[in-house]
Amino acid sequence: MALTVWNSGSIYSGLFKPAHPQCALCGASGNGKTYIACALGNAACRRFKKVRYIGMPELLDELSIARA
Repeated sequence: MALTVWNSGSIYSGLFKPAHPQCALCGASGNGKTYIACALGNAACRRFKKVRYIGMPELLDELSIARA
């Protein structure tokens, strides 16, 4: 599974900042990508940050609409 590089802090303390505003979790089926994405999104929401979770089918739909 691939994650973006974290700048500093601990994921558990909430002091983490992703290296980029967007990140993508990649890996084989059953590796826990959705679980990690939801946990990070939940932690960010608790700190009043904007969060958007989008699955691959929705992402591909948005990209095709944007290109039209």
